[in-house]
Amino acid sequence: MASISTANHWLWNFAVAMITPVAINNIGYKYYIVYACIGSCIPITVYFLYPETKGRSLEELDTIFKDSPSVLGTVKYAKYKPMMTAEEVPYAKTSEHVHEEKV
Repeated sequence: MASISTANHWLWNFAVAMITPVAINNIGYKYYIVYACIGSCIPITVYFLYPETKGRSLEELDTIFKDSPSVLGTVKYAKYKPMMTAEEVPYAKTSEHVHEEKV
């Protein structure tokens, strides 16, 4: 999955690098309206697609993303799902790490 994400990232970087000079030559400063529109979509995306993670463990967040009914329903699912204790998290490790310092 990481390789697909990296390839997608470089593909869009290449597209922006090839399109931007041509667009600036043709429509000038108005091309930055495109960036303003994309930038204004980011807070909306974060609000509707990213659940609150404060006070939740990584294992709990993993169960939220796995158990939510859809991608668009993840935020609503996380909002109404009560916080789990360490015992309720399905695969949380309970062993403790002991550090012994040798001098």
